[in-house]
Amino acid sequence: MSPWVNFVQDAPSFKKNLRKDALHPGAIMTWSNNFMGSSAKDDYNSPSAAPADWWQGVKVESLGIVAGAEEILVDDIRTIAEKMKVIRNRRAMAMGGLIMLMLFALGQ
Repeated sequence: MSPWVNFVQDAPSFKKNLRKDALHPGAIMTWSNNFMGSSAKDDYNSPSAAPADWWQGVKVESLGIVAGAEEILVDDIRTIAEKMKVIRNRRAMAMGGLIMLMLFALGQ
């Protein structure tokens, strides 16, 4: 299951993959509005918009992120994966373990 990491539907993959994904942007917008309500956007409810250093407190030894190349959420997923890669080596050294970040994009 791919993570839903931003409740704004403005990434290019929303338009590019519109007819390829089972999710429809109209449904996504309805679900986003229901989830967010009157809440302001912040790093917790839109983690792909958070700066890379916001992730430094993550307490994990390994992490896998999965995305399909033709889904509408893929661009936001790639964004968060790239931000989390920035802290990978510092966290691995601090924890004495291995942190792996994987983005599987099928069909690419």
